[in-house]
Amino acid sequence: MAARRVEERYRSNAPVTTVRPLHHSFLPGSQATNLAKRDRKRNEFRQFFMKTGIIGQASGSAYLEMANTKIICGIYGPRQIPKMEFSEKAKLQCDFKFATFAESRRERRKYTADKEEKEFSMLMVQALESSLILEKYPKSVIDCYVIVLENDGGALNGAITCASMALANAGIEMYDLVAAASIGLNPLNGEILLDPTEAEEIEYKKGGKKGGGVVTIGFMPGMNEITQIWQSGQIPQEKWLL
Repeated sequence: MAARRVEERYRSNAPVTTVRPLHHSFLPGSQATNLAKRDRKRNEFRQFFMKTGIIGQASGSAYLEMANTKIICGIYGPRQIPKMEFSEKAKLQCDFKFATFAESRRERRKYTADKEEKEFSMLMVQALESSLILEKYPKSVIDCYVIVLENDGGALNGAITCASMALANAGIEMYDLVAAASIGLNPLNGEILLDPTEAEEIEYKKGGKKGGGVVTIGFMPGMNEITQIWQSGQIPQEKWLL
C-alpha cells in the first residue's frame, strides 16, 4: 500500500479535457487586420537578400531572404550511381521541406514530408530541369535539398530562385538561371497583387465571387522562356489576359 501511495504521489495527472489554443491569425477578423498592414504597393516586391556558398560540404549552396521568408538550399552532385540504369542525361531530384518551426499561422509541421511538400518538390523539378544541360552528365544524379526556415509567403517561388542560384554555385552547366515570382488575386475586389505574404496567400486561396488564388511563375530571363506555371485557387480566365 505504501508503495502504491508513493507511485500515485509522483504521477502526473493529465486534465480530463483539452482545448486547442487559438492563434491570433485564426480569430475572426484577424486576416483582414493582417492584410491591412501591407507596407508596400500591390505591384511592389519585398526587399530580398541572396548569398551563395554558405554550406561548405555541399557542391553548391545558396541562401535567400524575402523579408520574413528565409530559405536555404544545398546541391550535392552530380554523382554517378553504379547500379543505376544507363541514362544519356542526369536526373534532377528535389526535396522541399518546411522547417517544423517555419510557420506561425498554421499547425507545427511534422518531420515527414506532407502532401504540400511533396507537390512543391515535384514542381521544383519541373521548373528547374529545363534550365540545366543535363546531357553533360550521363548516368548521374543531382540532389537538391531546400529547407524553408521561415515562411511568410512565396515559399515555392523563393525555393525555385534559391535552388537555381545554388545549382549555378555548384558549377552545373545551365542554359539560364530561373527566377520565380508569385501573384495573388484578391477575392474581395478582384485586384492583382504582386508577391503576396503568407496571410494574403491564405486569404486569397479561400476564394470568393471574384475568384481568388495564387499563381507562381518560373522564368528564364536570358532566354525569355517560362519554365513553370502553377495555380492554387480559382482565377477567372480574363485575369490571365491582364
